[in-house]
Amino acid sequence: MNDAVRMRTICTAEAITLPGGGDVHLIAPPPKPCVTIVVHGVNDLAGCYERIERGLCEGLNERLDMAPTLPNGVSNPGFLRPAGYSLPEDDEGKARNPDAVYYRRKFAAAANGTDARSVVIPFYWGFREEEKHIIKDAPHGEWMDRNRNRLDKAGTLEGGHF
Repeated sequence: MNDAVRMRTICTAEAITLPGGGDVHLIAPPPKPCVTIVVHGVNDLAGCYERIERGLCEGLNERLDMAPTLPNGVSNPGFLRPAGYSLPEDDEGKARNPDAVYYRRKFAAAANGTDARSVVIPFYWGFREEEKHIIKDAPHGEWMDRNRNRLDKAGTLEGGHF
């Protein structure tokens, strides 16, 4: 194959072939109906992203009449599934560094453990203090910027100053 020819995989499958067995039929997933960029608010950790993404996927599936399975019982490759997010309920809020753990998108897996297929692109923004100005010896162990605003352990303020 030369550089002029480009191939793109649109779907894959695995099957055990048997003598006299039938063909394996693949159904290519349709293109996604849209792209939605979700931006969180000022001083917000994006804790609402999970609900927003779930609602967008459910609403688009309903509007586009996308059932989770096709009439023959096979999974519908066009069905939208929201990505999963790490939530405080996952470990009863016991994380040692909650800023680094909660409300983070699990890109590989959907909320129900299957592969995610979502139209949402989460956009995280914030403020990162210069390393030399991070105050790491505050009374309760928190990190602060030069103006004494609380930072996470990466030296950032999610949502930051607007």
